[in-house]
Amino acid sequence: MAADILSPLIGNTEHHITNSQTFVERIKDLKLEPDESIVSFDVSALFTSITVNEAITVVRELLESDDTWKKETAENLDVDSVIQLLAFCLNTTYFVFRGKFYQQKDGCAMGSPCNPSVANAYMEFFETKALSLAPHPPRLFLRYVTYSLRIHQSHQQAGIRTFKSPGGDGQLSFPDTLIVRVSDGNVKIKIFRKSTNTKILKYLSFESPHPLEHKLSVVKTLIHRSEIVMDPSDKEEEVSHIKSALRSCGYRDWTCS
Repeated sequence: MAADILSPLIGNTEHHITNSQTFVERIKDLKLEPDESIVSFDVSALFTSITVNEAITVVRELLESDDTWKKETAENLDVDSVIQLLAFCLNTTYFVFRGKFYQQKDGCAMGSPCNPSVANAYMEFFETKALSLAPHPPRLFLRYVTYSLRIHQSHQQAGIRTFKSPGGDGQLSFPDTLIVRVSDGNVKIKIFRKSTNTKILKYLSFESPHPLEHKLSVVKTLIHRSEIVMDPSDKEEEVSHIKSALRSCGYRDWTCS
C-alpha cells in the first residue's frame, strides 16, 4: 500500500532517471567542455543505511506537501494513519537466527514491498538538500535509484577523489550503458558489459522446454535494448554481438533476424 501511495509523489525531480532510454534522451545532446569530467557514484547498502525515523519524517513531509496520493487508495486515510501504518511496517523487522528471534534496529529491512519507495523518497530528499548546499553545484546531476552521475569541472575533482568512479580512459559505465567521450567533447552511448562477459554468455536455451514466447522475448528484449546505442556503426556491432550470442544458445537465424 505504501508503495502505491508514494508512487505519484516520487520521481518527479529534474534529476530522476526512469530507465536507460530516458537516460540516453537526457544526455544525447551533451557536449563536455575540455575542463569537465563525468563522475558516477553508487550508494552502498542503501536500505540498511537509511535511518527509519528520518525516513518516516521525509515521507510525512512528502504526504503533507502533495495530496495526490489520496487518489491511489480507496480507504479514507489521513497522513497520520498512513505514517502509523508505515512505521509499523518499517519497525516490525523480526527474523530468526539459530532458533532465536531478533529485531533489526538499524536501517530498513531488505525485501519489504514498501522499502523501495521509501528509499527513493529519502534519496530525493537527500540529493535535493545536498545540491542546495553544494558550494559548486554540478552542471548536470542525474540519478537512477542508487546510481548517480554528475558533470563537474576538473578543479573540483580533488574533493571527491576518494569515492568517485571517474572513467579515466574516457569511458564511464552507468546502469546498462557505457558513456564514451569522443574527441570533440560529445558523448555516445554503447551497451555496458562486464569484462567477464563473453560471446558465449548463456541466455535461455532455445532447446529448453520453456514456451516459445519466452524465448522470443529474450530476442526482443536484447534488440530493444540495442536501440539506446547512438552511433550506427556501434549499433551494427551490438546487433552482431546479440546474434552471435543467441546462436551459441541454439537460436535459429529466423529468431535472430
